[in-house]
Amino acid sequence: MVVRTRMMVAVCGMALMLAVHAADSKPDKMPKDFKGGGKDSSVKDWGNKSFEQIKGVPGLYAIYIYDDGRKNNAEAFKLESKEMLGAKEVQEALSKFVKIKIKEDAKGWPEQWTKDAKGGASLILMSSDVQIAAFDKHKTNAEMSGPLVIAAAAQLKAHEEDIQKTARQHAKEKVREAAEKAEREKIAAASKPKVEKETIEDSKDLGISALDKKTDTKPPEKPKSDKPGAKAPAADKKSADAKKDDKKMPAEKKDDKKVADAKTDPKDPKKKPAPDDE
Repeated sequence: MVVRTRMMVAVCGMALMLAVHAADSKPDKMPKDFKGGGKDSSVKDWGNKSFEQIKGVPGLYAIYIYDDGRKNNAEAFKLESKEMLGAKEVQEALSKFVKIKIKEDAKGWPEQWTKDAKGGASLILMSSDVQIAAFDKHKTNAEMSGPLVIAAAAQLKAHEEDIQKTARQHAKEKVREAAEKAEREKIAAASKPKVEKETIEDSKDLGISALDKKTDTKPPEKPKSDKPGAKAPAADKKSADAKKDDKKMPAEKKDDKKVADAKTDPKDPKKKPAPDDE
């Protein structure tokens, strides 16, 4: 607060000195067919940028817009004169500003700014958040003065310093939050149990590989009946025994057995068929 008060006092003192100097000196006479922005003007060294190049970029900007199609441009002459932009005190007040010179038909700039400069000229002082102080055809002759340019420049400078201070505070806060987050993640990672790593290390110490520790829980398959050495079914065993008895049986008994088998009812072996009619 004290710094800003001192700044405003200095600005007021500078503006007063300029006002006294302007009152003592006679204004220059405008040359014939003066268009503004010439090689001998106070804005001859001002650069050329687009609005997109400066919008949102931190800094202060002084934009001079003029209509070079008009002869005897009184507004351009007033702005470029030693009372305003040609004055040493005004130039010092604008020393921290990026100075831009454009014509009123320049594309991409706010339409109202270029419109107000058509047929004349205007000076726009701007901060990075597009707070402006305009000196154009809407101002009275008394308001188009060097002291007021100096005062407006000081106010915008203080405003821009507040913007940059807030931006730096936000940047520091983001860095602090990022550092705290990284520290929390580091602590969380260190506190996690390392069971898997310790188990693998223990296995190495015992000479057991991690693959050997895996067990196959799948039950063994039962051998199929068609494999060699498998037991024959009970019906097959009986058939084999019957064939063995046939080999041992005498020829007469074999014939009697065949006759008995032929007379047996296949549906009911115990039931004997009816005697044949002779």
